Amino acid sequence: MQFQVKRGVYPTMVTPYKNGEIDYQAVDALVEWYWKQGCDGIFAACQSSEILFLSLEERVGLVRAVVRKAKELARADASRPPMQIVASGHVS
Repeated sequence: MQFQVKRGVYPTMVTPYKNGEIDYQAVDALVEWYWKQGCDGIFAACQSSEILFLSLEERVGLVRAVVRKAKELARADASRPPMQIVASGHVS
């Protein structure tokens, strides 16, 4: 199966921190904000997301959190297609 990014708006998501750790509550809020703005997808865990400073476990946790929240939002609002989540792995 080949993955293709659909046309649309795909912002690069910064990683919110609190006390030196990923702030997962703020991650949820960001994903929800992107959803409400009508974004078609999100580039998560990309260079704009400070991935060079995150461990592999943190990068995976960040992507899982973004995917989980995006799926939750899509289930709650079926009026539009779910957002696509694009994650980079070029540093591993």
